[in-house]
Amino acid sequence: MNYEFFLILRLIDKNSIIFSLGVGDSVAFDMKLIETFKSTVYAFDPTPFAKEWIKKQPSSENFIFFPWAVSGEDGILKMYQRINRKGERSKIMWTEVRDEQDNQLVIQVESYSLDSIMKKLNVKKVRILGQDYLIKSSESSNMIKITEYVNSKME
Repeated sequence: MNYEFFLILRLIDKNSIIFSLGVGDSVAFDMKLIETFKSTVYAFDPTPFAKEWIKKQPSSENFIFFPWAVSGEDGILKMYQRINRKGERSKIMWTEVRDEQDNQLVIQVESYSLDSIMKKLNVKKVRILGQDYLIKSSESSNMIKITEYVNSKME
């Protein structure tokens, strides 16, 4: 076991609230946290794949899913399907539209800042456990803003 990982897990308990950003096609780590610590995981992913996939997964009262993007601000976020090296569209991975892309599959999704989400969910504080564990995100463009926000709210 990685030493840093061990230290992070020592800080998690049944009162911990964990934000999991970008569910994709796996909630194994989230479910393991719930099973081990009885903590609550709020999971966020606005992509069509995740919204359908999550309906077919085993559930837990401590796992709460929201079909929202987490961004630096509230509003509508345009996302497009990622294309792999072989030129194939990903079913799972979507990313923010940053400029005019020649991509026919663009979706618009609800997006909220961490501050707004914390207010909506009545979460009063965030404990920094490490970006990869408390907040995991594949959207690096949003991670800078999210990290700055979380660092300003750490206990």
